[in-house]
Amino acid sequence: MAHKFALTLASAGVDLVIISRDRKRLAPSEKSVAALIRKVVSLELDVRDPESIRRMVAAAEETLGRIDFLVNDAGCNFRKPALDVTWEEWNLGLDMNLPRSFFVAQEVARRMIASHYGRIINIGSITSVIGYSGLGPYGAS
Repeated sequence: MAHKFALTLASAGVDLVIISRDRKRLAPSEKSVAALIRKVVSLELDVRDPESIRRMVAAAEETLGRIDFLVNDAGCNFRKPALDVTWEEWNLGLDMNLPRSFFVAQEVARRMIASHYGRIINIGSITSVIGYSGLGPYGAS
């Protein structure tokens, strides 16, 4: 979905910074966006590391001049019956899906406020409004 969303934004004239924990995974998206004659830069980000968040946002701002939009879609889930979810899985799911997206948005929002413009889009799944069997931690977060 992220690849299609990047292409949609680029088709609308948006220059992009695309991010992943593994920058190599971004090569197809970067090539497709560049083919639309848009500026595109790929950066690595580990949302579990506050310093990684700060570095990525600073690099994005340096590359583009300012950040007008953030599309926040990092998350994780475990598909298994609730009775089989471990403490570690529960904690990882909530830790990834709640504070991490918030702190990425917070770091970007600081720059948006300074430039007097910005929009933050937080992507959620259908389980944000409808519960599904086997997705207990994800639905809770």
